[in-house]
Amino acid sequence: MSEPFPFPTQNDVAAAAGVARSTVSRALKNHPSIPEETRKRITEVAAQIGYRENPYVTANMQRVRSAQPSRSQAVIAFITPYPLRQWYREVPSYRKIYDAAKQRASELGFEIDPISVLDQSLSGHRCNDILVARGVDGVLVGPFENPFVRLKLDWQHFSVATLGFAHVHPRFSHTAPNHYHNMCLAIRKLHRLGYRRIGLAIPARADSYAQGTFRAAYLLYSSKVAPKYRVPEFVTDTANWNDRAFLKWYAKNRPEAIICLTQHVPVWLAQHKIDVPGEVGMLILSRHENEPDWSGIDQHTGLVGSAGVEIVAEQLMLNQRGCPAYPKTVFIEGEWIPGSSTRRLREPHILSA
Repeated sequence: MSEPFPFPTQNDVAAAAGVARSTVSRALKNHPSIPEETRKRITEVAAQIGYRENPYVTANMQRVRSAQPSRSQAVIAFITPYPLRQWYREVPSYRKIYDAAKQRASELGFEIDPISVLDQSLSGHRCNDILVARGVDGVLVGPFENPFVRLKLDWQHFSVATLGFAHVHPRFSHTAPNHYHNMCLAIRKLHRLGYRRIGLAIPARADSYAQGTFRAAYLLYSSKVAPKYRVPEFVTDTANWNDRAFLKWYAKNRPEAIICLTQHVPVWLAQHKIDVPGEVGMLILSRHENEPDWSGIDQHTGLVGSAGVEIVAEQLMLNQRGCPAYPKTVFIEGEWIPGSSTRRLREPHILSA
């Protein structure tokens, strides 16, 4: 049997390109010390002679490096719209995102440094100076109340990921709950409990921030069921998001179950003595273990935070900085948690999809 044809090595690439092997190694890792023109030429030469990195060698080198003590931890800034404690007190999922991000960063050898937009005025050059002075290599942008905010930083110096809703500008890779999947899961679980007239009650702003995925999944479901089971959604602007408008919608449409996102709906139902689940079932799309025993979807928001750290860590390893040409998105699927706000109405029936 003939010997297998050897694969080209970095020494072969160096000889073909007329440079040192160390230059080839740095160029193939997109190291900023190598001029763009040189990196491009070396990459083209490597492709021409058929060079491929050996993943086992790469993995082994990473293990060797991780066993060696480093001079200091790499720093990832965690940007929030206002001070951290105030930020994560307002929304339970935010604390989960931050804690999980901090834990995952520690596991990967990074330090998380919280930075508030309100404190540091991220619109100017001063913030870049602060980030550089703190040794920041990566940036995690936490969920903002308004994801359409435009953050102004010298992004080319940092590896960046956003958490939660996708920011419109600049566009970075991001990680978020899979709202479309979670809505489909909620509908399917209610249907299996025998609910047929299923309503949706969420603020229009929340659906907009989720890029319309809540309504998209709900409207697809509505198009599949018989007309007598269709319930017009209560997805309205802030001015009409109140108990009076909600109760008017409820009285007119009489849904058997309501899918909601915020705590407004259960509060409105309780205030007007509408029995849950006796008169209407209720499912909340953002269920947390420290809240009442409602049926709902655990979005596993902690995994959103840890996945964001992994995106930044990957970019740092590959020396990728700034706004990517093709951002990637990591969606975290939620989990159905049964609770006391739903009950069985009818025998299970297969829901066509």
